Amino acid sequence: MNNILLRTLFAVVIFPVMYTVLSLIIEETVPEWPALAGSAIAGAISGIFIIKFDNKAKK
Repeated sequence: MNNILLRTLFAVVIFPVMYTVLSLIIEETVPEWPALAGSAIAGAISGIFIIKFDNKAKK
């Protein structure tokens, strides 16, 4: 359980940061907050579900 929580928190932080960096590089503008919130939600979903299944496949 602790591992899932750490992966999820990491993904919730990293997804919006990467979205912001890529937006600044490609569009040269700061993204609006709904896009960052959606990116954080996507990070939470992938941190809980997708990364979990990926780890099971490697074993």
